[in-house]
Amino acid sequence: MGSMSPAAVGPSDLAPAADPLVLARHTTEQVLRLARERLGMALAYVSHLTDEEQIVDQVDGDWAASGIRPGASVPLADSYCAHVVSGDLPALVPDAPANPVAAGLPSTAAIGIGSYATTLLRSRDGEIYGTLCCLDPQPHPELGRRDLEILSLLGDLLADAIESELTERRRETELRRKVRGVIDGGGPHMVFQPLFNVDGPAVVGYEALARFPGDFPGPAEWFHAARSCGLGVDLEIAALTRAREALADLPDGLDLAINMSADAICSGDLTGLLDPAQASRIIIEITEHEEIVDYQRLQLRIAELRATGIRFAVDDAGAGYAGMRQLVELAPDIIKMDYHITHGMDRDPARLAVATALATFARTTGAHLLAEGVETAAEFETAVALGIGLAQGYYLGRPARMPDPVTRDDAADLPVAPGTTGPQAAGVTVSVD
Repeated sequence: MGSMSPAAVGPSDLAPAADPLVLARHTTEQVLRLARERLGMALAYVSHLTDEEQIVDQVDGDWAASGIRPGASVPLADSYCAHVVSGDLPALVPDAPANPVAAGLPSTAAIGIGSYATTLLRSRDGEIYGTLCCLDPQPHPELGRRDLEILSLLGDLLADAIESELTERRRETELRRKVRGVIDGGGPHMVFQPLFNVDGPAVVGYEALARFPGDFPGPAEWFHAARSCGLGVDLEIAALTRAREALADLPDGLDLAINMSADAICSGDLTGLLDPAQASRIIIEITEHEEIVDYQRLQLRIAELRATGIRFAVDDAGAGYAGMRQLVELAPDIIKMDYHITHGMDRDPARLAVATALATFARTTGAHLLAEGVETAAEFETAVALGIGLAQGYYLGRPARMPDPVTRDDAADLPVAPGTTGPQAAGVTVSVD
């Protein structure tokens, strides 16, 4: 169906991208469009083959009724592509209902396939990766060898894209192995950093912090890796499960703060994990590992959980536009001032101005403000002077394993707030490893 000139795919079609995988997927997008248009078909897609399934990677075209979309899969026994690989079907089927093998496949009637063309995609070492396919609901008796040659040529253009996809798939497989290993092994390990009321000071609760093996630099990288391989919520739920065990060792009146992303909060996985009898002692700190896309959905979920007694904190307030939007949209019970603001606020007028503004905002909205990252006596004294009621940081207590069991009679060797004579008896000792 027409010839394809060498200039058909040019620099404007294959525009450079910063990330090799982004470039690969952009290349695939352009190749799919060209294949569909050149063959006059309704749909073009790239798929990869596993031992059991054909899985769609990318799609171009408008044939919603076909059900072919990224992530869709079909058993190999019912797959056109698998039958082409085995030699049972030719690579070009101009009239599917008239071909005995094609007509006998469930997908022919289920999707309504009238014509089909495919070319095998191979990695650079010759291994079959999958297929580049074109489908149409109508028979196309005019399709011939030249059309198949064009499709094959377009498939060759995807060699680099295939290598990028294979590299990404291997990376995801390795990440899933590491993350799943932590979860299945009862991890992550949790440590607990004390939260202080500055009047005393006195411990009023702990923040649970996840710790991991040394495969990645730190917890943030672990959670990023989990999200990138589809296990982000799973890892957060595992951390929540480990953290909630500490409630049994905390005396009444002490709170437990747990970090959760919007995705984890909105998932149904929280149901049944949090004991309603302990809900009033739980603070969920909303992190923003990724942009919050649906604030309305998150607001509804927060309202449901808040009705049980759970309180919510916004983390890293003052760190940027997203953090400020959370303050307005989510009406947190506790505002955690970003440690970049706390650090040096005693000597930096700009940081002091932001801290003062957040203190005013908190008082106006009825929220509690917590200064995160207090590392010096001067920073602590500045928090007290500004009327910031809560504080957390290495000056007050480092993250450590929770004493087992914790009692209110544990002696506390805590810093003394200006104007006081010594630590109050409302808290719990923090043992620093």
